[in-house]
Amino acid sequence: MSKMQEKKDSMQNSDLNHLRILIIQMLKGMILLAACLLLCWILFYKITAAPAIASAAIIGFFIYAIRVWLRWRKAPTNLTSAAASNPDHQSTPQDTKKELREELPKKIIYRAHWAFFVNLAYRPVLIFLVFLFFLIAGKEENWPIIAYPGIVPICLIVMVCMFLWIVYSFFDWINDLYIIEPDSVKDINKKPFAKKDINIAMMGKIQSVRFRKKGIIQLLLNFGTLVIVVGESEVDFDFVPEPEKVQQLILQRVEEYERLQKQLETDKQQFFIHELVTALKQSSSQSEVKTE
Repeated sequence: MSKMQEKKDSMQNSDLNHLRILIIQMLKGMILLAACLLLCWILFYKITAAPAIASAAIIGFFIYAIRVWLRWRKAPTNLTSAAASNPDHQSTPQDTKKELREELPKKIIYRAHWAFFVNLAYRPVLIFLVFLFFLIAGKEENWPIIAYPGIVPICLIVMVCMFLWIVYSFFDWINDLYIIEPDSVKDINKKPFAKKDINIAMMGKIQSVRFRKKGIIQLLLNFGTLVIVVGESEVDFDFVPEPEKVQQLILQRVEEYERLQKQLETDKQQFFIHELVTALKQSSSQSEVKTE
């Protein structure tokens, strides 16, 4: 296995371990929350404060999840491209492209704006709060409907389902990535336990990049849709944070990619001329030896 392949595998393993840490920490919090909700369910008719305790546990979990997410996001990850090639290595035509690729800027990963998570989760959050209010108010005001058998378990089951929906939306959000690599721009949308969609725009085929912001919300929160024109088609990237900045970055990467491609062609021509001159000199030397 080559050194480049070993470095690539090492980076992939590092990224997987980094994501695994987030999943494990989230699962720990979810297990504790599930245990607390189960205990509140069992003690619902015995302790008046059971709904309030359940609400506090849910709020505490969301605070915990946000802290874990922020710490995980700030943690260092191995997102850079391969290191510079060995200076003692003799350049060959096969190595030229690899060396130029190593000179390209490292890749950058963006995640969809948090408004994407809000767009996914506001429905289950509203339903969850309605049922939570129903349980707390019904318990405090002694509503007759609360006394009916099965009402409380049904409400709790609905709340648990809405909570799982919120968790699903959270992982759907963090798995929506925009990756600017040395030679391409990727939109990765991976659904939890489901399909994975990848849209790729190659740097060499990008003709133009523009963005649009619709409505006052996108203007205030500074996110929008990035449109990359590739040939006769367009690739849309939705919920992109700071689209102006991303647009300028992609255009800079396109210019850098084109410059390095020109350098690649120049190096190939120089190498061809060098090999041709060397071959002619060797042929001339052999002819002189035969003549003597």
